[in-house]
Amino acid sequence: MNLVFKNLEDGKKQRFRDVALKEFAEKGFERASTNEIVKTLGIAKGSLFKYFSTKEDLYAYLVDEVTDQLVLFLQDLVLDSNQWDYVLLSYAGKEFDFLIKYPVLHQFFSVMIRDLDNPKLGGIREKLLKASSSYLEGIYKKIEWVGTKDEIIFFQKHITYIIKGYNEEFISYDKKYNSVLKEKYLNGLKEHFNFIKKNQTT
Repeated sequence: MNLVFKNLEDGKKQRFRDVALKEFAEKGFERASTNEIVKTLGIAKGSLFKYFSTKEDLYAYLVDEVTDQLVLFLQDLVLDSNQWDYVLLSYAGKEFDFLIKYPVLHQFFSVMIRDLDNPKLGGIREKLLKASSSYLEGIYKKIEWVGTKDEIIFFQKHITYIIKGYNEEFISYDKKYNSVLKEKYLNGLKEHFNFIKKNQTT
């Protein structure tokens, strides 16, 4: 992204973002067409590449926009406890609300996870992994952990693996996200957490 795009009117930037997001969300990085994007927008293809030097550059911009919107959405979450299971379930519920409210953004996230295996997107993948680690660290700081430093680090890694595996199994771009599915998702995650608590030694 360059200054030409940054200096566009907010309405034009939003329109561009919405059209590009929809194209990538529906088709993924490789199949998404910049020709379709400019056709829908009614602009010359040269204009697109005045804004973004490459297709990868455009995709990186969209990834940043969507992740920033998710982080902003989570900022107003109020926690009434610092117990690990309560905190993580609260964040999981709030993240699910994001999927319900913004279905196109969720679809983009789902497709993006598959896209990141593409060697062309290696830089974006590394950036996202760092951002994800930082995000989890921020959540973990809100929790009152019990045990030695090494025990806590191991437990946090274990929880991270559980959540990642559960999400990969449960979350899919072709599901219709609503309050019923949210309850099912949280109940399943809670079962995993209750099993861990039952066998917890820390």
